[in-house]
Amino acid sequence: MGMEIIDFKATKCKHCYKCVRYCEVKAIQVKDGRAVIMPDKCILCGHCLKICPQSAKTLRSDLELVKGWIAAGERVVVSIAPSYMGLLKYKTIGQVRGALIRLGFEDVRETSEGAAYVTAEYARLLKEHQMENIITTCCPSVNDLIEIYYPELVKYLAPVVSPMIAHGRILKEELGREVKIVFLGPCIAKKKEANDPRHDNCIDAVLNFRDMKKWLDQEEISIEDCEDMPFTAFDPKVNRLYPVTNGVVNSVLAEEESRGDGYRKFYVHGETNCIDLCRSMARGEIKGCFIEMNMCAGGCIKGPTVDDEEFISRFKVKLDMEERICREPADRSQMEHAVEAVSFRKEFLDRSPKDPMPTEEQIRQILRMTNKFKPEDELNCGACGYPTCREKAIAVFQHKAEVSMCIPYMHEKAESMSNLVMETSPNIVLIVGPDMRI
Repeated sequence: MGMEIIDFKATKCKHCYKCVRYCEVKAIQVKDGRAVIMPDKCILCGHCLKICPQSAKTLRSDLELVKGWIAAGERVVVSIAPSYMGLLKYKTIGQVRGALIRLGFEDVRETSEGAAYVTAEYARLLKEHQMENIITTCCPSVNDLIEIYYPELVKYLAPVVSPMIAHGRILKEELGREVKIVFLGPCIAKKKEANDPRHDNCIDAVLNFRDMKKWLDQEEISIEDCEDMPFTAFDPKVNRLYPVTNGVVNSVLAEEESRGDGYRKFYVHGETNCIDLCRSMARGEIKGCFIEMNMCAGGCIKGPTVDDEEFISRFKVKLDMEERICREPADRSQMEHAVEAVSFRKEFLDRSPKDPMPTEEQIRQILRMTNKFKPEDELNCGACGYPTCREKAIAVFQHKAEVSMCIPYMHEKAESMSNLVMETSPNIVLIVGPDMRI
């Protein structure tokens, strides 16, 4: 799955290891000097896409698929993530709906309708007070992080689908199963979530705002010039805050019954912070908390497909959205019809990979292959992408890394080779660079 979503252009990727260094969960294997994503370990945070110096990674797009459906006369409806309010340029939000309808979509609905139902589920869990801790499950990368790397925390994941899946289920119920539902947002992990066998019949395609911008440009449509076509479904109100930090907590706090529920509420965002919190929870340090977790620092408004070069400050977007969005809960009376027919429940699983672990002697054997005979030989320089020589040796044993990734060792080899040449053939000139001779 992960391999299909983020792909590597092999020609450009060679002996760099930058993505390995920056991948917090080390879900990247190096084969013949090139990086390959391990789908069962990737949490699709998209960090490797952003930091690749060669732009050697590409993101699979559903754009042509969606265009094909519309060209074939299919009924296609967009579920647009609330981050559009901060990331798209418009005069009124109705113009966003107008622009997408001009592209041929039957309708445009707000994913935050789904978020309103998810908020109601969270409020119910808080009121029941059966779970020791409750971790929000809106961010698929967080869900993957816990299911794959911290399975002991699965019991704390709120057994609730994300707003995207909730909305997909509602729309299919309301409009008919044959209607194609396309999610539009800033996240790449939503592609994997849409294909999850637990709910792979809710969302038919996933586009990001970059895909949409490209399509609007091709059709020469400017959102700011489009007709104002206000959204017609119920007003999700505070639930539009989900994509900014503390947005889920604020949505839950707007619900009357969640006040005084006895849970301490806080949010954590950014990969390293999420991992730190998971480690802390695994040690049993956190009790009685409702935790909003988001893999992207700054929330979904800084998703991996949001272009930094557009200089969209997450602080400005957060301030603008918080100012613009009403803090009231969605009107429950308008939501009743969907609740009876649709389930918002999700079971989370232990999906931790069972990697073989080397014995101490096998680790030492691999370390000796790069001239590390005693602890002081282990530089732990991190150039290979792994923080310590020992972790890299374990990765070599598990066929995730290669012995030749040890850069200091390869330098040693090159130096001893040049010394050997000098000793045996002193008259030979080695050309090692445009201006350097040995």
